[in-house]
Amino acid sequence: SEPHEVLCAGVPGKPTGIAFTDDSRTDTVVSWTPPADNGGSEIIHYEIWVGLDGVAPDRRVWWGPGTVSDTLTFATGTKLQVQVAAINAMMLQNDIS
Repeated sequence: SEPHEVLCAGVPGKPTGIAFTDDSRTDTVVSWTPPADNGGSEIIHYEIWVGLDGVAPDRRVWWGPGTVSDTLTFATGTKLQVQVAAINAMMLQNDIS
């Protein structure tokens, strides 16, 4: 049979130390510490998901490399639930981000 390539990796741990830098009443920058466990595969990028006004995070508002987001803008008075996810090759391969 033909040889097959297999990625032996799992889901990475969760980023820790999530912090917010308030640039204004509506803008913020999110930063975090990478997870201690990358799941056996390099972290490819991070994603920030938010839920508005008490809803669990259901909207991706940012993704990219590194541990600091671009400036995110929200309406004044909006209550946010924020989740930062580390994405490795296994997660991309199986589309479970």
